[in-house]
Amino acid sequence: MPYIVPERRKLYDPHIVELSKDIIQSGELNYVITRLCHSFLEYHGIRYDTLNTIIGVLECAKLEAYRRIASGYEDGKALSNGDVLPHAHTEDCVKTVDGHEYYVCKQ
Repeated sequence: MPYIVPERRKLYDPHIVELSKDIIQSGELNYVITRLCHSFLEYHGIRYDTLNTIIGVLECAKLEAYRRIASGYEDGKALSNGDVLPHAHTEDCVKTVDGHEYYVCKQ
């Protein structure tokens, strides 16, 4: 998670909230993210470091969204609807590390 100091968050959060209200479909979200990346690139210049920063940030944002949001949602759906992996939620197949459950069966 990109934990920035609260003072810096105050610069961005009102704009993000307002912009989020106007985005109604995935294509628009993609457009906004793409334009933000292109604007960052134009401002900072096209060079390896800038490209690496943009790609790295997008990848980390994707991973953070999965880890913090999608993973819990998927786990809840597997529990409520039945898991596609037959033994995933048995005691023998789940290992807990630092409060996180991991599927470890190799059946």
